Amino acid sequence: MEAGADARGRVIVQKGARIEAGARVVGPVLVCSGAVISAGALIRDHHTAIGPGCSVGSERRSRAVCSRAAA
Repeated sequence: MEAGADARGRVIVQKGARIEAGARVVGPVLVCSGAVISAGALIRDHHTAIGPGCSVGSERRSRAVCSRAAA
C-alpha cells in the first residue's frame, strides 16, 4: 500500500498487490496478489474481493471483481 492511500476497516492486502496513493478502500475488503487499485479509486461495501491480477480504477460497490479483469 503506497503512502497516501486510505484504508479503513478490515483490509487484507496480499503479497504483490498494490493500492496506489489517492485510492480509498473501506473494508472488509480482500485485495488478492497482483491486483492494482489505482489512484482515485473508491472501493466500498461489505465483503468485497478484488481477484488476482485485477485492476480497479473507479468506484466499485460490487462484492467481487473476477481474476484478471479491469474495472
